[in-house]
Amino acid sequence: EGWAIDDFKIYFPSLQTDAGIAGFVSPLDSVEIGTAQNITVNIKNFGTDTIFSTDVKYTIGTTVVTETFNGIIPSDSIVEFTFSQTYIVNASTDNICVTTLLAGDMQSVNDVMCKTLVTTQAAHDAGISSIYAPYGETTIGSAIVVKVYITNYGSEPITTCDVQYTVSGVNVITETFTGNIASGDSTEYIFNTPYSSPTGSYSVCARTQLTNDADLDNDSKCVQVIGTSIENATGDKFIVTQNQPNPAINNTTVNYYIPKAGTVSISLVNVLGKTIYNEEYMTSQGNHQWNVNTLKLESGIYYYTLTFDSHSYTYKMIIVK
Repeated sequence: EGWAIDDFKIYFPSLQTDAGIAGFVSPLDSVEIGTAQNITVNIKNFGTDTIFSTDVKYTIGTTVVTETFNGIIPSDSIVEFTFSQTYIVNASTDNICVTTLLAGDMQSVNDVMCKTLVTTQAAHDAGISSIYAPYGETTIGSAIVVKVYITNYGSEPITTCDVQYTVSGVNVITETFTGNIASGDSTEYIFNTPYSSPTGSYSVCARTQLTNDADLDNDSKCVQVIGTSIENATGDKFIVTQNQPNPAINNTTVNYYIPKAGTVSISLVNVLGKTIYNEEYMTSQGNHQWNVNTLKLESGIYYYTLTFDSHSYTYKMIIVK
């Protein structure tokens, strides 16, 4: 009548050299923001040859750590391996993957194992969620007030916290917020100490400095600002502004200030370095303008440089048609 076959197995021959990750020991599925986590896994020898050494790496977001296991793993055996470098959990932590990198590994399908991590709030975690002043452009030499929003990302209320801002990485101003920010809430903070607007493009960065802050990655924000007006410029500094408007369609203007009479050199080159314009002028002390008719220029990126008394400023000019 025929044959009936039940309960059969297919055996594949074992490979000589084959290591892989057999499981996670730590971290657990749920991890608290700001904590240092040990990364521990089980390494299995799936091959027939004894393993004496293999590189192992873990990847979390952009963090990649590679270390070396040195020891004996007989065939079909498992050993526990803990990375010496711990990982500090932040709000963006999600997946962790661990990979064996055995030299001559004959099968890669079992090399990698991943797991999803669920982050929980830390008790203490503050950060700057936005800088809403200054914005866009500032008047050169004027007093500029910095205004920010502080957000409580932690589970405990915040009653005091140092707050700091810098202008292009210098001029550090540190003040102290006092009040009450509940978990998940934000509050406005206006710095008492203004700064004097520089010329051209510059950055303003603000950050919180909460005691025992769990996640430093969300502490700071930065904005780019342009100091453009020199109507009230005085003193002994040569000042050049970003052209306005920028991008330019038909015409654009560069304002500049020279502290004494002398020769000003103005040059304009395209993105390939070809000189489009190059002139020198005898100029009196004070505020001046260089008006550029862009109708005869092709769309693209240009760079202009103004030089006076061995000091030069170069800015990018964008022309669109």
